[in-house]
Amino acid sequence: MTNDHDDHELDGLVAAEDWAGVVAALDTGWSTLLANEPQLLRRTITALPAEVLAGHPRWSHAIEYVNRFVENDAPKSTRFRGTAAAPPPRTLLDLLAQLTARAAAGRANGRLADAVAAVREARSAVDEATPAAREQLVQALPELEFQWAMVWEYAGDLDAAVREYGECFDHAVLIDHVIMQARAAGSLAWLHALAGRNVQARNRLAELPDADGEWWQTRASISAVFAQTLLLIDELRVDEAARTLAAADLAGVTERWPAQKLLTALLVRDAGSALAVLSQIDATAAGQPEAVRSAGGSAGFVALARALLFAALGNRAEARAAVAGLGAHERSPLGRIALVMEAGAAAEAGDFAAAGRRTAPLIAAATAEPRVLVSAFALAAAAQRHDAAATPSTAAATFALALELARTHGLLRSLLVLPRGELAALIAASPAGAVPDALADRLLASARDADPDPFAALTPREKAVLAAVLEGQSTAAVAEALFVSPNTVKTQLRSIYRKVGVRNRRELERAAQPWLRGAARP
Repeated sequence: MTNDHDDHELDGLVAAEDWAGVVAALDTGWSTLLANEPQLLRRTITALPAEVLAGHPRWSHAIEYVNRFVENDAPKSTRFRGTAAAPPPRTLLDLLAQLTARAAAGRANGRLADAVAAVREARSAVDEATPAAREQLVQALPELEFQWAMVWEYAGDLDAAVREYGECFDHAVLIDHVIMQARAAGSLAWLHALAGRNVQARNRLAELPDADGEWWQTRASISAVFAQTLLLIDELRVDEAARTLAAADLAGVTERWPAQKLLTALLVRDAGSALAVLSQIDATAAGQPEAVRSAGGSAGFVALARALLFAALGNRAEARAAVAGLGAHERSPLGRIALVMEAGAAAEAGDFAAAGRRTAPLIAAATAEPRVLVSAFALAAAAQRHDAAATPSTAAATFALALELARTHGLLRSLLVLPRGELAALIAASPAGAVPDALADRLLASARDADPDPFAALTPREKAVLAAVLEGQSTAAVAEALFVSPNTVKTQLRSIYRKVGVRNRRELERAAQPWLRGAARP
């Protein structure tokens, strides 16, 4: 951390109790002080007397922000508590500081609707301000806009978050606020990478300022590290991705743990590691309030991570259950990723028609999300290959679209939504030279063999028995309804237990809930 100068002008102003001069210096030198002399900034704000804070209430909100940011290495709660007793706002900047503190507190405590409302009000106030009033905001806007963008990101509106992070970056460049340039560029890279816009993600990473040795580097770079990790995963450079993620330090940004666990889940290679990460996720989530656990994008990251980990453990039922709620939200980016995962599970079970039905709407809805499009086109190609009414050339053309997008954006992993055998068949059916041998070898070496859903292996009569049992019917009632003997029902039930991998009705009921939700889908 940079050492503060003992004879700094601000110290002299404080000693002379020239509070008008202190406030003016803070307003004009905020970004430079935060980057280069954070301890001086903190003690200067702390020195402001009550009557000065009453006239400039924004500094009542600023002090907690500075404390949290400067104490980057100190353990702290993930919950932003806001400032309890700030005076009423007197200027536009005071109002924005108050609304931003409210938004940050709502975001960290799971009250995302309140947080979004505060951000909307703040953004409207800025947009409606006069040019003269906006001029007074120049130094503060990057910090404020970054907090607003985080609210949009955590609320799941990633498009709004990208727009706000973009505003933050531009304003940070304008005043040479290197911390906010780094934070905004890294966040933009992460959100672009999450959507699969990997070309744009790399462009944003190229805009990161040189921060080697700076005290704020760890905190400001975390989203950039996530983006770099995901780009490497997408290119199937798994070892490099693991090393990159291992270097990430969540000190000071512990609320980012759900994204870190999602990336970790993408890197899991064996059941033992999957179980360990799953345990870490559950232990961390258990220590948080319910409102935080179930709120917005963070809950989405956790759900996707759990689905990947349960799939690695071979528990397809729990994997489906983990993302069942997300898949219902087709308008959210994470919801569309969940739908792709559900369709991929159907393909693994050999139900390519269902996979095609579930991904068809995504092709039109996710035009700005190459990550979803690549997988959707690949699954659609597989569905067409197994459709007697479709020609082989149709499947080949659809797979060519998936391949072109994957190669353009470096999204090779998104093709692995298909099981190895299906992927091999589509590659083999591609025109000569369309898939170079080296690329085909990389893809097939990383793909998974089909691991069929155990419920898909049930006979029609076993599915009828299962449905009746799940309705709570007794063995005798099931036998009567299906016109068979009770012994026949018992035999079929034992067969169901064996195929699904459970030991009794209670375990069967729990394992079958995701199957029931899936069976109810068109």
